[in-house]
Amino acid sequence: MSTNEPTKEQPYNQDYYDKHPYGVEALGPGQSDYKLVIEGYEVPYLRAHELKEGDEQWALVLDERALIFCTDMEMRKWVRFIADAMAVAAGYTSFGVHCQPRNPFTRGVMQITSVQHEGDEPTAVQP
Repeated sequence: MSTNEPTKEQPYNQDYYDKHPYGVEALGPGQSDYKLVIEGYEVPYLRAHELKEGDEQWALVLDERALIFCTDMEMRKWVRFIADAMAVAAGYTSFGVHCQPRNPFTRGVMQITSVQHEGDEPTAVQP
């Protein structure tokens, strides 16, 4: 991780975001594709293939099964959304540094009822 990347202690670094719009980096190329990284965290199951070097056209491949073509700026916007969607579907609150496991059996719930003021007549609350 370079010194310009966001950390838990300093989550926002303007220089980093100036170089990497939306905090998304394409690291590579590897053997044939790029790893997609958001603020230092690799996005699992998602790879990018540059269609023509310098053309800013990409093919995003999800789980080696689904493919979509996009521009460089579209890719940078979509990757964070895709990463958050995958994390939530896997039972986490979000992708990246603030990710926490979510337990569906510990959701807090509250009920809103009417409030009786002095001098008001009591009213029945309908369920």
